[in-house]
Amino acid sequence: MQDPWTKEEFNLTLKDSPPEEKRSDVHFPPIKTINPMMKPEITIVCMKCEEEIKVRQLKEHQEFHSALEMFRFSMERKPSSVKQLVKRRRAIMKRLNEAANSENPVSMKKLQKLNLAYELLKADIEGTSTTLRMLDEYFQIQPTLQGHGTPLNCALAFGVCQYENARWKTSMEDRYAFKDCFCNDPQSGFFAVYDGYSGTMAAEKCARYLGEIVERKVEAIYNTNMIRETVNAEIVTAFKDAFDEMDRILLYGVEEHSRNRWSGCSALTCLLRGNNLYVANAGNIRAVLCRGDGSIERLSTNHCPKDKKERHRVRKAKGDISKSDKTALVNGVLKSTRGLGNHGDPNLKTSVIKTPAVNCLTLEESDQFLILASNGVWEVLSEEEVILLLEDIIPDIDVKAIVKRMQERASALEVGLPVPKWDEIPRRDRGVANEGDKGIAVVSSSINVEKSEGEGEHVPDEENLTEEQRHHLTGTRLEIDIKLDESRHCAKSPGLLPPSDSLSHISRGSKLFRSEKACALAKALSERLVEGAILAGSRDNITVSVVLLNGCPLQLFLLPKI
Repeated sequence: MQDPWTKEEFNLTLKDSPPEEKRSDVHFPPIKTINPMMKPEITIVCMKCEEEIKVRQLKEHQEFHSALEMFRFSMERKPSSVKQLVKRRRAIMKRLNEAANSENPVSMKKLQKLNLAYELLKADIEGTSTTLRMLDEYFQIQPTLQGHGTPLNCALAFGVCQYENARWKTSMEDRYAFKDCFCNDPQSGFFAVYDGYSGTMAAEKCARYLGEIVERKVEAIYNTNMIRETVNAEIVTAFKDAFDEMDRILLYGVEEHSRNRWSGCSALTCLLRGNNLYVANAGNIRAVLCRGDGSIERLSTNHCPKDKKERHRVRKAKGDISKSDKTALVNGVLKSTRGLGNHGDPNLKTSVIKTPAVNCLTLEESDQFLILASNGVWEVLSEEEVILLLEDIIPDIDVKAIVKRMQERASALEVGLPVPKWDEIPRRDRGVANEGDKGIAVVSSSINVEKSEGEGEHVPDEENLTEEQRHHLTGTRLEIDIKLDESRHCAKSPGLLPPSDSLSHISRGSKLFRSEKACALAKALSERLVEGAILAGSRDNITVSVVLLNGCPLQLFLLPKI
């Protein structure tokens, strides 16, 4: 029997299709998966296990260490099975129950931490902890950062980088300010960072007027005899008076747009005059100094509810502090206990005072750079981690040894022992970094370039070079001269240097102007710290400014591809 569907009358065609003889086959191009060019993600070394991990996974890695310590394990001796982990958990619970009684039972907070640590270790044993990590890497943030750098008279260079962090913040409320030749003195400079909240008005006003107020008060001291012993005390008083006057200006509420409460800000100001540095801060912005041995020293006071003295002062002023596992807030609003502004809330204003903490110190010739960073950095990174983030920029320096020195110094201060001091930077014995290693652009050269103190860079005489070395030197000079011609107009400008891709390919052996490399380095340092804070999970506006001091060894730094 013939199939009815093969008959001619059952051959169906589309109504709108052209006749068979006129229709041509349509060929669509194959779909190609486009993989965007992504730069290598920065990594950091964990000082507990000396394992190199991604900065994005730093918080998770630290929580895993805490879980191991809670169950009396270590990275070398992890639990091999869930059965072993359950046995250890029962032993810990038994010990807690034996120590508890009806009047002092086991706290729910401690049980919750124990359960969270158990689940974390169990997921690692079963291999299910990588699922969320892979998902996070799929949606990973690739921040577009653009820092700036400018040469200075009072120091080598100033660099700054900001990031709004739009994932968590609706607007950029941080501000910064700097002025070279402060008080018409070529050896003086003023640098400030303001971390605003509840609006931008307070931070903007401080960036505009606080430097002028400080300059007016300090200039009167400069005009008198600076040799007298009371000069430091007078400058401390000048800073406190300047903060008080600035707070009175904010009281008028001009250009205030906040609806629920008036805006406020944490303020950090630094005055550099020769080898004298004065740091005044009110709030949770930090200033740290990289010493000649590479260690980081905190110069500011962290005014937050976690500080015992600040917490006692706030409660004495009838303020309230609400604490949780992750943070502590003044009146359920602020993370800082001092700052400028906040005039729209009388209860908050009595608790958050305007008085700054002022630190006076004498810089050493070997001190390298000064970092001023808002709370967006320090809520996720410590001073030790800041140094570890710069490992690929300073490949010839042993950052692990520097961190160990910092830990020894902190331990000595805690127990009241003499603080150890080192004069030299710990160096690695692995030579110069290889080309392309960790995203560092290095122009390899067989010619040794020596730098004599006060005479810049000295290149060996070309008459004593071989033909191959002479050809390599000529090519290197030509390449660098081209890059300098593209960016030389930037160095002559008194303003901020615009971004330049050519400055990211600078080698230590290149014949480059000192000021241009200093500007590029200050810019690269600020961008690196901002990027590290973003990847570490910061949820606040981020502002980082870097002041390269005259003792900074530029020949030890390599600029990463940014």
